[in-house]
Amino acid sequence: MFGQLVLLPAIALALAWTFHLPPVFFIGLVLIACCPGGSSSNVFSKLAGGTTLSTLASTTLGWSSDVWDFSGSLPTLVNNPEN
Repeated sequence: MFGQLVLLPAIALALAWTFHLPPVFFIGLVLIACCPGGSSSNVFSKLAGGTTLSTLASTTLGWSSDVWDFSGSLPTLVNNPEN
């Protein structure tokens, strides 16, 4: 989850900065990197010969599992006395 939520957007930002992309492509690359669940599920569904419904289902399941994971760890992070 760290890689998807932190590392991937940071790499996209670094690449966009390094290659001096025009603002439209810079913002587009960073936005797509910030929400990779939707774009990656589309690619895998296309490769597998899936339909629009299967793409929506895989995106929804991936998103809901991320929310479930985050909601379970958030109280631990907030209530940790070491912070």
